[in-house]
Amino acid sequence: MSLPSPQYPLEDSCSTLFNNTLYTYTAEAFQSLPLEHGAEWSELPMGIAVRGGVCVKSTPRNDTNAAALYIVGGTSNSSDYAGLQRFTFANASWETIKPTVAVTQNRLYHNAVYLNTSDSILVFAGTQDGSKQPSSQTFTIQASEPYLVTAYEANIPPAISPLLMQWTESKALYIGGSDTNTKA
Repeated sequence: MSLPSPQYPLEDSCSTLFNNTLYTYTAEAFQSLPLEHGAEWSELPMGIAVRGGVCVKSTPRNDTNAAALYIVGGTSNSSDYAGLQRFTFANASWETIKPTVAVTQNRLYHNAVYLNTSDSILVFAGTQDGSKQPSSQTFTIQASEPYLVTAYEANIPPAISPLLMQWTESKALYIGGSDTNTKA
């Protein structure tokens, strides 16, 4: 049995799973693949084309219709793009979001994760000037209006493109980000 090939390459992509479907995002295409025998890739409506953004899936409690895929950070050809957009699975539509502070605009070499308890997106590391430098910048962005941003002082090693994943409903796990960081 051979695996289906996507219509567009998955290089420099981010992805998530929702409702037994794989969703992949690149600057060239937004695609999905149902995880079932005989399934084929589909091209979906595209939000704003972004390079270097990260995928974050939100699954708010008690509201599966609000489940969404956020593209956090990255660079775009649009100078007014604030670095945050959301694809809502229930209605298959994109929305551009403007956080109260532009911490995601042009952000590269970072990672992000959704925290259910606070209904917020935790963003860690990255720079906004295109430089690939270690950073410990840490922010949360409320996942609903008015998209408030809170900055935090992180007492952990700075990172470049760290691995960040949801650990509990309110906590994230940080791994890597440098050759010398061997702790989780």
